[in-house]
Parts: sequence; C-alpha cells; structure tokens
Amino acid sequence: MSKIRLLLSYLLGVVLILTASRAFAADDGLGFQKKIEGKYVSVYGASEFDAASLAQQLNIRPSTEILAGRRGKSQDSDADMLARMLDALFLQVSNILDMHIYSMKMDIKICATVADLEAAYNRLFGTSLGGRRSFYVYDLNSIYVSAEAFQAGIIGHEMSHAIIGRYFGIPAPVKFQEVLSMYVEYNLKK
Repeated sequence: MSKIRLLLSYLLGVVLILTASRAFAADDGLGFQKKIEGKYVSVYGASEFDAASLAQQLNIRPSTEILAGRRGKSQDSDADMLARMLDALFLQVSNILDMHIYSMKMDIKICATVADLEAAYNRLFGTSLGGRRSFYVYDLNSIYVSAEAFQAGIIGHEMSHAIIGRYFGIPAPVKFQEVLSMYVEYNLKK
C-alpha cells in the first residue's frame, strides 16, 4: 500500500512540474515576423516596425557606442544600427549597476501599439497592465514594450530587471529591483 502511495505522490509531483513549466512557456500571442539579432539582445516585432525610427527614438549617444566598443559603419543597415545601439545600452546599464554578465542574451518584444502590449500582458498574466508602458518577464527573459515607449530610459529600466535577476540567479525582491532600475533610468537621463 505504501509503494502505491509513493508512486502516486511521485506521479502527482511530475504532473505539477510539467504543468508549471508549461505555464512559463506561455504564449504571449504576438506572433512576430521580424527578428533582429545583436550580441546581447534579440529584437522581435511585427513586420511593419521600422528599425530606423526605433533607433532614432532610442537616441543612444555616439560616445556611449564608442565606450561600448560598438561604433558602427555608415553602411550598416537600420537593423544592424538598432542592434548595435541596444547592445551599447545593455553594456551601459551593466556598468551603471556594476553587474556584468557578458554571456547574457535577452529578448525585446516590440508591440506596435499600447493596446497590443496590454493584450500580451493580459494573455500572460490574466490581468490589466495598469498603465505601464513596458514590462519584463523573468521566466521568459523577455522585455515587452510598445513602439511609442521605445526610449533608452524605459528599455534601460527593463534591462536592469533582466540583469539583476540573472546576476543573482533568482528574481530579487521587487522593491530592491525597482530602486536599482529607477537608479539606472535616472543615470540614463543625465
């Protein structure tokens, strides 16, 4: 009788683990067609997103790119320029936090509208976004942002959540993360 209970307990544990891991592989329902690869980021978006205008919105200073060793050539494509700028921003955020994980790679998913961002958040968490312009999902290692909110301060804030979570190996307490992320955002605006 005890062997049957042990077996049933084991099977129940396996089912719970498989169910939990499926929840983390949740579909955000965005189905992006466009992908841009950088050294530290993979950028996903709808086929109509414009890499040149996103890079312009990001507005990374040439000095930041040079310090990151990522200054591009004038013949770089718009996609290469965006990837290079996001890699430079990643290194700048890492320096501000003094947390360096050079093997890290994260996803940035750009929603065409705030409504698309809201829908993705609702599909992932079953609740409203609550006025936020971006969010980071630790289990998916993904930053979600609307094209309108694609700015260095906002992306840097979310990158800091990713870096902090990976640096410590587990997600740090939310208040701790927010203080450091706001510190990053403040420093990026200087």
